[in-house]
Amino acid sequence: MIIGAGQWHNTSSALFRKSIDEMKYLANYFKGKKETVYGLAGLGDLYVSAMGGRNSKMGEYLGKGYTFTQAKKKFMKNDTVEGADLAIEIAPFIFKKINKRKIPLMFSLLIAIVKNKKLKINY
Repeated sequence: MIIGAGQWHNTSSALFRKSIDEMKYLANYFKGKKETVYGLAGLGDLYVSAMGGRNSKMGEYLGKGYTFTQAKKKFMKNDTVEGADLAIEIAPFIFKKINKRKIPLMFSLLIAIVKNKKLKINY
């Protein structure tokens, strides 16, 4: 979603690059393999998710200034946005256990979804 918020300009490229850094940090935090970040489950999934689908569509709406609830109701009323469902599930742990300076994109997105705030990307 965060890459879609870049509206497919140079900003999306920067967000893609920063997303890789955050995936590496999280893989290390959870004692995963660094290689996973660079494989299909990491970059492969990030690329596919960013290039289309419901998550990137929601990201575009968030990037245009809609709150999650506004975008869902107005544009995606009958769509399941899996990334948002995951965000709601993991947010309490992330907010409590992980330093927001280490994963600023994820924090920005979680706040936008869980707290229904306009997306403000800080990195």
